[in-house]
This record gives sequence, structure tokens and C-alpha cells, in this order.
Amino acid sequence: MAGGVAGTAVDLILFPLDTVKTRLQSAEGFVKAGGFRGIYSGIASAASGSAPAAATFFCTYELTKNVLKPRTSSKMFPFVHMFAATLGEVGVRGLYRGYWNTLMREIPFALIQYPLWELFKVRVFGNGNKAIRCGRGNQVSVVQFQKNSLYTQASVTQVIILIKSQEGLSGLFAGVTMRTTWISLGGAVFFGFYEKAKQVLLNKLES
Repeated sequence: MAGGVAGTAVDLILFPLDTVKTRLQSAEGFVKAGGFRGIYSGIASAASGSAPAAATFFCTYELTKNVLKPRTSSKMFPFVHMFAATLGEVGVRGLYRGYWNTLMREIPFALIQYPLWELFKVRVFGNGNKAIRCGRGNQVSVVQFQKNSLYTQASVTQVIILIKSQEGLSGLFAGVTMRTTWISLGGAVFFGFYEKAKQVLLNKLES
């Protein structure tokens, strides 16, 4: 339930910003791409997918972590968190187009973010089970490509090679400042709502 709350919160708060960002990246220009019109259009379908996805992830992550940590020394906890996050990211194979491409991005990201999140909780609060109000989530950026462009037909490796040949090595890091800002904002919402919802639910169960 806490994971579902976190996934829904991210969509409700960041969805309009993501729409505006996508339109700003449009080749036809911000105004022609829609401007500020209908910035909440499609949020129902987005939320209906993100809530179960976040819930499934955290069920897998927390279960794996709780099973392995009692059997592991504290020095190995970061690797437990990495393994648990990897299992959570894998999900159900073959339900989505670009599944393996997504994993190529999400798993390395998870190997970094979740051990840091767990470490941050312990260092700041002295107890990994206490709620925090900051962190990061993963709101996927969507770039509008032309329907039949080369980018939509090529594999990940081919796209990387194409960008490097056309824009150089720096082209692979285009938008890094905006992406970092976006990730930080998304994380503050995602992990903050998750930890707070988990704390509230656990307190109700204990009472």
C-alpha cells in the first residue's frame, strides 16, 4: 500500500511538469506541441500503471531485504540492498516493449540509489525503519521523436553510436543538469511519501 501511495503521489505531483518538459523538447516547439493545455491529460492511465508497479517493486524489495538481512553480516547490507533492488526492478518479463532496454538503465541505477537511501536513513535517523522525507524516485523522461525517425527503429547500441558520431561524446550527456534536478525532485516525493505512508500504516497495525 505504501508503494502504491508513493507511485500515485509522484504522478499527481510531477505529471504536469513532465508533460511541460516533454513539450519543451518537442521538435515542433512548445506552443504547437500543446503549451500548457491539457497538462493533466492521460494522468489516469499513468497512475493506474505506476501505483501497481511501485507496489510490486517495494513488496519484492522489502521481502528480499527482510529475508536476507538477518542471515547476513552488517558489512554485506549494501549488497543485500543491491540484490533486493535488482529483483524489484526485474518484475514480470515480457509485458512491455523495450523491457531489456529499461532494465539496462534501471538496474545500475538501483544498485546505486537504494544502498545510498538505506545508508542515509541510518546515518540521519540512526534507524533504517524511521520515516524520512527526502530521497529520489524514478520518473521516466519522455522525448517526442518523429514516428518513423531513425531513433525509433534503432537499438540502444545503435542510438548511442549515432549520437556519438553526430554530437560527440558530450551529446551522450545532453540534459544532464535537467535530469539530475528532475531525479532529485522525484526522489523527494517518491521516497518521502513511501516512508511516511509506511510509518502511518505500521503505526495503525501496531495500535
